[in-house]
Amino acid sequence: MWQLHDGDGFWNAVRFPVGEWFTIRVAFEGLAVVVSLDGEQVLHTRRRQEARPGPFGLLIGGDDLRVSGLRFSEDASVPGVADAPSDPEAVLAWDVSEPFAEADIPDTLALGEIAWTRLDAEPSGLTNLSRAHPISGGLNTVYVRTTIESDRGRRQPLELGFSDRAVVFLNGERIYRGDDTYRSRDYRFLGSIGWYDTLYLPLVAGENELVVAVSEDFGGWGIQARLGAGP
Repeated sequence: MWQLHDGDGFWNAVRFPVGEWFTIRVAFEGLAVVVSLDGEQVLHTRRRQEARPGPFGLLIGGDDLRVSGLRFSEDASVPGVADAPSDPEAVLAWDVSEPFAEADIPDTLALGEIAWTRLDAEPSGLTNLSRAHPISGGLNTVYVRTTIESDRGRRQPLELGFSDRAVVFLNGERIYRGDDTYRSRDYRFLGSIGWYDTLYLPLVAGENELVVAVSEDFGGWGIQARLGAGP
């Protein structure tokens, strides 16, 4: 999920001592997570789902790295992390379809009989689609849908973030395709989700069905959308 959990609150640049032993401590309490390096707090964040029983471990990579004294205790006490307020323009819930192959995305959408799962977004609008379905074999695409109400016909800006690729349909018509795959922009682009794409929806008066086919390869399957200031 690293392409989704990016930026402030997820990552932090830290200077590690070279040629010396140092201590990393990760403390969990409720949804709060605090990471410390030699007693100095370097990250304060929150988990994205409730805790469940399971194993833990440490994954390291690179030359000349040594690990000693991996320990676990139950005496953690850390301050909580409050949720940011919800973005009033963000889509905060989607209906998510069953997975299918990306090659089967049509030019004109006719959904027919499809099973849907309701999935809530985080306050920012970020929605982790793998919470609804895993990627299995070549089934790497889902439809996500929502309804936009408009009092008149107009062009409505929609800011969109996705991982990795998205095809947008409005009222059944295909109007946009975007590709934010790992290294699709240049060799430094990690494919991390962000507000990189804006399209203009040709809304009609009344209800408008917005459907996005989101396809994923690795690193995080997600979408976020918010309505911009329209005319």
